[in-house]
Amino acid sequence: MQEAFCRALLSLPDQVDSFPGWLMRVLRNLSIDQTRRGRWMSAAGVPEQMSGATPETLLLQREEARALYRAIGRLRQEDRELLTLFYFARLPLREIAGVLGVGEGGIRMRLHRARIRLRTIMEEDGYEL
Repeated sequence: MQEAFCRALLSLPDQVDSFPGWLMRVLRNLSIDQTRRGRWMSAAGVPEQMSGATPETLLLQREEARALYRAIGRLRQEDRELLTLFYFARLPLREIAGVLGVGEGGIRMRLHRARIRLRTIMEEDGYEL
């Protein structure tokens, strides 16, 4: 995070159409650099949700989250990036289109296909969706 914000601060242009979209583009480029160096997300750091649930429920939630992270890790880089921008960064399709340099319709189609591939991987691993 520190490296990402330092890079962002150093490359901040005078005028930006969408600051979150621009920042996401900086983060994307950093992520691509780290992937090239062989470093990317792992399922070890899956966040826990504390909502007063039982230990068994928390264990099941954590296992499902790990399975999801493993499945996302098995996707192609493009699918992984798109799903991350949409679901984890919660960017709207318009901003994702700006970050990736693709039209909004293309993003919708790619997102649909990425979801199908993720579902297939999860089902191959024995999870019913």
